[in-house]
Amino acid sequence: AACAKGHARACFQVAEMYREGQYQFPKDIPQALRYTKWAAHQGDPQALSNLGHIIINGMGVIRDDAKAVRLFRHAAKLGAPEGMLNYGLALLRGNGGVRVDYQEALEWAQKAAAEGHTLAHQQLPMFFNASKNPNPPARSHPSSREELCRLGVKDLRDLLRTEGVDFSDCVEKADLVARASQRLPGSAEP
Repeated sequence: AACAKGHARACFQVAEMYREGQYQFPKDIPQALRYTKWAAHQGDPQALSNLGHIIINGMGVIRDDAKAVRLFRHAAKLGAPEGMLNYGLALLRGNGGVRVDYQEALEWAQKAAAEGHTLAHQQLPMFFNASKNPNPPARSHPSSREELCRLGVKDLRDLLRTEGVDFSDCVEKADLVARASQRLPGSAEP
């Protein structure tokens, strides 16, 4: 009812219920996206941050890192802890074309942590390390297939990110496919 009257926070909550399939709302990602966009355009800080997350991950929309980072920044300035952390991460990594600024990244992460954001608390050491050692020694890229095969998952992920490849959701998708295939008739149990 409140969403129908134009209340941005209520529409954001409706979006979340569609996204999760809660209460009387069936799980409907396109509908969740519509409500999230509407609430974000009305200036709801959490909706702005969530829309940035949707856009930076290309979830039902074309991936646009620069637009996502602008949304994170706007959400952060409006006080959304998730936006603060995500904008800090963008400053730390230089995502979306922003200039890397370790000190400002640390400040945003600290603000998010001060607001009680658990992940921000957990990631503060990473921000502190980056601000104290802004120019870590460059890693050399593997020069042979054997060197590439010896890389650990984290090193491989980091290497792929330097090449512009982000497969953060691929692992989750692969896990879901593996679980689903185990339920197919005739598949052996592990």
